[in-house]
Amino acid sequence: MTVAVAVVVSLVFSTTALAIGVSRSTSLGAARFGADLMVLPTATPGAYTNLKVASPIFVVPPSNQYLNGSAQLEIRRISGVDAVSAQLYVTTLNASEGFTSPLRLVAFDPQTDFTIQPWLSPSANTNLDRDTALAGSATGLKPGDRVSWSGVALKVVGILEPTNSSADNTVFFPIKTAYEVAENRSTQTRFTSGEVSGLMIKLARGATLQDIDPRLRASLPPYTTVQPAELAHQTKVETAGIATYELLVSGVMGGSVIILISLLFSMTVNERRRHLGLLRSLGATKGFVFRSVFMEAALVALLGGVLGLALGEVVLILAGNYVEGAFGITLLPLSLLEVNILGVISVLTGVGMGAAGAAYPVLLAARLDPYEAIRKGE
Repeated sequence: MTVAVAVVVSLVFSTTALAIGVSRSTSLGAARFGADLMVLPTATPGAYTNLKVASPIFVVPPSNQYLNGSAQLEIRRISGVDAVSAQLYVTTLNASEGFTSPLRLVAFDPQTDFTIQPWLSPSANTNLDRDTALAGSATGLKPGDRVSWSGVALKVVGILEPTNSSADNTVFFPIKTAYEVAENRSTQTRFTSGEVSGLMIKLARGATLQDIDPRLRASLPPYTTVQPAELAHQTKVETAGIATYELLVSGVMGGSVIILISLLFSMTVNERRRHLGLLRSLGATKGFVFRSVFMEAALVALLGGVLGLALGEVVLILAGNYVEGAFGITLLPLSLLEVNILGVISVLTGVGMGAAGAAYPVLLAARLDPYEAIRKGE
């Protein structure tokens, strides 16, 4: 019985932890695929053009042409559009300004952004204020460094993980700060408040550019659209099935263990029939017999649950290594609090199965007639 409960508890613990880790990793991975569509000012006046690029889209390219940022409010209402976020190319800071390599300065909207902030470490707790910034992995900057532009000293509060794109050499700061500088008459900027260099668009599942293009044209003057070769929202890591399958196995084994425990305790009660009959003949009540045998079942199940946690850790490590190697993803670990909660739930599940399996045999033991029990137990 102890071994049976340990196996089920180990599977419940490991499969639940694996399912959570896979879900978080795939969600984070999907968020890091960038925009499905980038809208830029047209290079040819009056013409609509469409370009495709081989790499994911994270940041707008350098440009001195601008769109009206207010159009994003109308674009958000288009059926098939899941999210819209504006970006503004500000300038390029070169070596003469104290940097070892040219750094692009791009303003973005932290409230609507879905292409930049997902590249922060999952453990990062970064709040972007007016004079703060995020730096790409290849900028050579670190948290606490300052980047100066037009009288504003931007404090780096976070470093993005490598994207293998131009975002790695870019410093990102809130677009409201850029607009405040543009509104300051003592500072000359190439853009005015409200203008954007491009709009990042995330399409709803199943939507295409052809679905939204008519309404997009109604919202903007002639523009250029840029698409990755493969739409990011169509890319999916099929790993959730592993955890689902193991969870199903856990359920089937759980039912089997309850039946097994019931059979084992029926045999135990039958072997101890004379002993239980003697207890009853000496004055033990049905309640006392029930509680003593039931507590024995619960303690055995508890022992199995504790052993199952140790076994579950081993199963989780082996399964996690397999998933990471087979699918090329990094599972995000549970926090200490989540591990403790899951451990308690797993052990309680094991104790519950032990109690459920032993309930009927224990009830029969409590109802034994003392004389019959002693006679048949001889």
